[in-house]
Amino acid sequence: MNSIPEIDFLLALGLLIVVPLGLSLFRWSDPQAERLRSLAARAVPFAAVAGALSLVPVEPLEDFGGVLAALWLAVTVMIAISALAELVKTRPPGVEPYLPMAACAYLAVGAFWLVLYRAGLRPQGNAIELVGLTAVHFTFAGFAGPLLAARAAYWLRALPGKWNRLAAFAGLGVVLAMVLVAVGISASPMVEVEGSLLMAASLIAIAAGTTLIAFRLPVPARLLLVISSAAVWISMVLAVQYAFGQYNVTGTISVRDMARTHGVLNLVFTVFGLLGWKLAGKRYTLGRRKDPTPQAPAPTVEQPAGQAGGESGGGHGRQAPAEPAAGEP
Repeated sequence: MNSIPEIDFLLALGLLIVVPLGLSLFRWSDPQAERLRSLAARAVPFAAVAGALSLVPVEPLEDFGGVLAALWLAVTVMIAISALAELVKTRPPGVEPYLPMAACAYLAVGAFWLVLYRAGLRPQGNAIELVGLTAVHFTFAGFAGPLLAARAAYWLRALPGKWNRLAAFAGLGVVLAMVLVAVGISASPMVEVEGSLLMAASLIAIAAGTTLIAFRLPVPARLLLVISSAAVWISMVLAVQYAFGQYNVTGTISVRDMARTHGVLNLVFTVFGLLGWKLAGKRYTLGRRKDPTPQAPAPTVEQPAGQAGGESGGGHGRQAPAEPAAGEP
């Protein structure tokens, strides 16, 4: 196994932290799909440990590395199948409910690339570093990006206007950008540049929407979400610079440097963002959400010190979206 410590570190944290956090933020509305997702979610901690161990460059573990990575792939495939079952059974309106489905599909794609990376395989002759970074990309941006967009869109319903739609369509932009970047890496540097620009614009839009609502949330969630959003700006500048470097064949940033900078910033963006939304409220059921109404119980927006009963960020006593109870129609 060709061990690349920077990429191995990011992959291990993605499996052990990012995926469990992401899965804790939602559940499917179809009972059968949710049953399968819940079963896979319970297996995730064990499969994640197996996947992380497959990355350890120690001879006894290397002998079973392929099996350990395959265990992680099997669990992510179960999660992707649960998303497909939800899609077939519910087909909800709007963009927002489809974002977690796409996230689950990309999670399985990232696991597939992890198996290739662990096996030392290099599709189309790509450098092994690029194979590992692709696994990181799908595990972080591909899985966590749409989930963060869906969560921001849900909470932005508390604001007047259509900010929630902006966040939802930004999540769709992330989903499409993942395809463009993947195609660009294998076929056309120009397509990779276009995908990177779309990814940057989409994630920055998600970060802007998140920041907009973050200041109306309790302090712990607010702090985590603001840090998460700030990390995106630098991360996306590096991503676009790397893509243009590949297009111009200048090699301004190496893959390893991208792992040390862009990868670490994406780690901050995803972990802090997912944890911030987890602290903001309970998970919600897709397809069973209600817009806030005066009769629905909702967490009260925290007022800044010295403004009790007054305005908070321009709103008078505005409330965040209600968190529906399980099974709510």
